[in-house]
Amino acid sequence: MLRMKGIRSSRTKDTSIIDFILGGLLVVIGLYSICKNTSVGIFWVSKLFGTNLPSGIITIPIIAAIVILILNHKSPIGWGVMGIGIILLLINIIFSVRIMFHTTSLLQYILMFGGTFAGFALLARALLR
Repeated sequence: MLRMKGIRSSRTKDTSIIDFILGGLLVVIGLYSICKNTSVGIFWVSKLFGTNLPSGIITIPIIAAIVILILNHKSPIGWGVMGIGIILLLINIIFSVRIMFHTTSLLQYILMFGGTFAGFALLARALLR
């Protein structure tokens, strides 16, 4: 009786290792396929809170902050305006990024996403045992 419990636990460990390796491979292959069929581009037509903000207008607070900081490098207003300008510039860059998925066949789509999620499921099963 004790022997059978030992045999079952060793098989469970072997299965967990196989599930983990196979799941990891499926996740890597699936994510590689998804990334291979995806393009990321930057289009300088961005919207911030429903309004268009041209890139030139975004730099005005930074330029104003530079002038204020040259006149008085300890000015909290200058540093605050500089921070706001940098935050607006970063938001403008992030909102201008567009992600496009290339046209693929249904079979490729199922293999890419199905393989990725099946791999995550195998990893979860191996780690939760």
